[in-house]
This record gives sequence, C-alpha cells and structure tokens, in this order.
Amino acid sequence: MATDHSDVALGGRDSPLPEGPSTVRGDTAVVRVSKRDVSAEATKRRRSAHLLRGGVSVLTVAAFVVLVVGRRSALTRSLVRIGHPQWSWIALGIALEVSSMATFATMQRRLLGVGGRRVGPGR
Repeated sequence: MATDHSDVALGGRDSPLPEGPSTVRGDTAVVRVSKRDVSAEATKRRRSAHLLRGGVSVLTVAAFVVLVVGRRSALTRSLVRIGHPQWSWIALGIALEVSSMATFATMQRRLLGVGGRRVGPGR
C-alpha cells in the first residue's frame, strides 16, 4: 500500500538537495545542472560503453578462435559429411520445416481472429 509522506517534516535534518533554485514536481525535485557537467558525464558514459563493447568483442573473437582450434578434427569430419549428403533426410527436413511454418501461420491467424483482426492469405 503506497503512502504519501508529503506532510512529514525532515525533523531538523538537512535536505539532500543542494541549495538553490529547483522545481518540485510530484515526488521528485529537478535541480539545475550546468551543460558542461552533463556533457562531461555523457562523454564518460560513451567512453565506458565503447570500452565495454570493445572488450566484449575481443573476448568473443578469442572464444571463437579457441573453439575452432580446439575442435579442428571435429570440424574436418563435419565438412567431409557435408560433402556426402543423404538426400532423403534433406527432403524430410524441408517437408517438416514447411509443415512447421504452415502450423505457425495458422496459429497466428487464429490468435489474431480471436483479437478481432481478420487476416487473409498474403499476396
């Protein structure tokens, strides 16, 4: 249960907000800050985000290299098998994928119909 504590005094404690002009809107106070402070903070955030993104990229590439080097023999065996496909399994896979897409389209059409939206075949 939410309670409005606007009638409670600070009891001699200092306000956590700095002195000076501010505008009170609801439960939050808007404090004026110089544009230089805001741009410096934004620059720090951009720099740290850029460093984080770069670090994650380096770790991802390193993990990929370790995986490829570590599983080199398994990758070679896989490439040999790809060179000699069993066409009956490929045909079965394609048929099952078409069935899956048709089922998904039917389900989506029914759900939209329940929501009051009529959807015809795509053209």
